[in-house]
Amino acid sequence: MRGAKVLFVFLSLLLLGVVFAQSDITTENKEAAAESETDSSIDAEEDGEVSESSVERNVETEIESENDLSEEEIDEELGDGGFSSGIFHSIDLALDKWLQSDLENRKERAAEIRSLIKDGKIEEAKKLLELYNEHAEKVEEEVSPEEKEEAEKSSDVIDEAFENLEEDLSDEDKGVFEVIREREKRIKKAAQIAEKISSLCGELALLDPERYDALCNIDNEKAPSWRKKQHLELSEEQKKEAHEFAKIMKSCFRTNGRDCDCDAIAFVPMKGMCISVKPLAIACSRGDKDACENMQSIEMPEMPPNLEAVMSEIEEGFHEDSYSQFLPPECEAQGLDPKECMAYMFELHAPEECEEALRNGKISTTNMREARHACEALMFESNAPPECIKQGITNPRECAKLFKSNIGNGGPGKRLNADRCKELQDPSEKAACFEKLYDEFNTHKGEYERDYSEYYKQDNEKRWQETMKKQEECAKSCAEQQMAWSFSNGNCQCRDGSGDYQKYYQERSPEGKDPRQYQEQFARECGSRGGRWNCEGGSCTCDAPPQQSPPFDGQSHPPFDPSQQSPLPYDSSQKSPPPSEQGSSETTPTPESTETTEAESPETQVAFTGSVILENRFLRYYFS
Repeated sequence: MRGAKVLFVFLSLLLLGVVFAQSDITTENKEAAAESETDSSIDAEEDGEVSESSVERNVETEIESENDLSEEEIDEELGDGGFSSGIFHSIDLALDKWLQSDLENRKERAAEIRSLIKDGKIEEAKKLLELYNEHAEKVEEEVSPEEKEEAEKSSDVIDEAFENLEEDLSDEDKGVFEVIREREKRIKKAAQIAEKISSLCGELALLDPERYDALCNIDNEKAPSWRKKQHLELSEEQKKEAHEFAKIMKSCFRTNGRDCDCDAIAFVPMKGMCISVKPLAIACSRGDKDACENMQSIEMPEMPPNLEAVMSEIEEGFHEDSYSQFLPPECEAQGLDPKECMAYMFELHAPEECEEALRNGKISTTNMREARHACEALMFESNAPPECIKQGITNPRECAKLFKSNIGNGGPGKRLNADRCKELQDPSEKAACFEKLYDEFNTHKGEYERDYSEYYKQDNEKRWQETMKKQEECAKSCAEQQMAWSFSNGNCQCRDGSGDYQKYYQERSPEGKDPRQYQEQFARECGSRGGRWNCEGGSCTCDAPPQQSPPFDGQSHPPFDPSQQSPLPYDSSQKSPPPSEQGSSETTPTPESTETTEAESPETQVAFTGSVILENRFLRYYFS
C-alpha cells in the first residue's frame, strides 16, 4: 500500500513537470514566431516596401496606446493560463482547486478562454466558461477588503482583454462571452462594497456598539467569510473595551471623581456617561446630596445583545459603587448594604404592572438589569404606544429607541440605516448606497462623538416641563370640582371618589422647582413613611399617613423567597416577545398594516411631541 502511494506521488510530479514543460514550449514558440514576424516586417520596411499587414499593425498599435493596457501588457498580466488538453488539463484543474484561491482560479480560467478564442478554438472556450463562472461567482460573494486591490486590477485586465477579442467573435459568440465582462464589473463593485462595509463597521464597533449591531450584525443574513471573521474579532474587542470602561468607572468612584480618565473610553455613549458622572462624584464626596442622587439616577447606555452579559455584570458593579458613596435615607434607616439597597429601591418604585410579578417571583431582584428588562416587557405588554404598534415594533427596547431624542433627525441620535443597501440587488446601486452611507457617517462622526448625556438631558427636561404643565392644568381643573383626577396616556379625566381622594397625602410641585427632582424627593419621603406613592399626574399622592416604615428584610413588599423565583420569559435580544407575552390580538398589527416605506408622508411618521413620552405609562417608566 505504501509503495502504491509513493508511485502515485511520483506520477503526479512527473505529470506536473510535463504540464509546465508544455506551457514553456508553447510560450517559447509564440515568442519565436512573434520575433520572426517582427524581423520580417523590419526587413521589408528597410527595403522600402510597406505591406498592408504592417500598416494595419501600426494602426492597431496607435489604438492600443489610447487604451489603459496594450495587448503586450495584457499578455504579461494574464498569460495563456498554461492551457493543456485531455488528462493533463484535468490534473491542472484539480491542482488549481487545491492550491489556489477562487480569485486566482477565475483569472486563470479567463486567461485560458482568451487563449483558446485567439487560436480559433471557440467550442473549447465555451466549455471552460462554466468553470470560470463557478469561480467568479464565489469571488463575487466572498471577495474580502484585503483582496480589493488584486480583484480590481485583475477585473480591469480581464474586462479589457475580452473587449479586444470582440472582432474575433461572431455576433452570437459575443453574447456568449459577454458574461465574463459583466461578471468582472460585478466583482470589482463587490470588492469596493466589501471595503466600505469593513471600514464603516470597524469604526462603528468601537464608537457606538448599539449602532454597530443595527448596521453590521450578521446573525440574520448570509454573510461572506471575511465578515464573519471580522464580526467575531470586533465583538471580542468590544468586550475588552467594556471591561476597560468598568475599570475606569470603578477608579472614578473610589477616588471620588479625581481619577476619571473618560478620554480613554472608546465607546461614545460610555464616554458621555463618564463625563456626566465625574463632576457628580466630586460634588457627592463634598456632601452634595442632590449630586449623589443624580449620580445614582444615571443609567448605563444600552448595548447590543452580544454585550448584554458583560454589561449586566458591569452595571451591577457601577450601581453598587455609586450606592457605596451615598446611601439613600430609606436604606440608611433600614441598615441595608448597597446591594440590598438597589433591590429595595427598585421594589419601592416599581410600577403597578410589575408589583404582581415581584410578589409572584416572576421578576427577580438578584440581577437588577434583568429585573428592569423584565419589568419593561410587562409595561410594554400592557401599554404599548400606538406609534410602536403602527410601525410593527413588538420589542420594548426597540420601541423605546424609537422615542430617543431626535432619533433619525441628525445629531448624536442620527440613524444609519443599512437595510435598504442590503436589499439592493444591482451591484452599482448597492456600492453607491454603501458609499453614501459611509460618507454620511464620516460627515457626522464629530457629532456622534459629542457628549451624549448633555444632549439627551436637555431634550428630556423639555419633555418633562411640557408634559408636567399639561398635567398640572388637569389636576387644578379636577381639584376645583373636588374630584379625583387622572392623566393616564395624556387624557385628563376628572372622576368621582372625593372621599377616597381626601384620604391621600397630597402635594404639588412648587412653582419653579424641577418636577422630576420634586417627584423623586417625594417618592423618597413617602417611602420612608412606609407609604405607597403615585406621581402619575401633576401632583403626587402617598396612600398612607406619615409613619415609620417597617424593617426591610431583603424581600419585596409581601415576602417572597428569591430562590423560588423563575425569571419572566423575556429575552431582550429577541426581535419580538413570545406569543404569550404579546398583547391581545386587537392590538397586534398585521404584516400589511406595519409595512412602511422610506418615503412615508409626515402623517404616517412618528410625531415626537413634547408630551408623547410621559403620556404613555411604558415610555414614562422607561425614560424616567
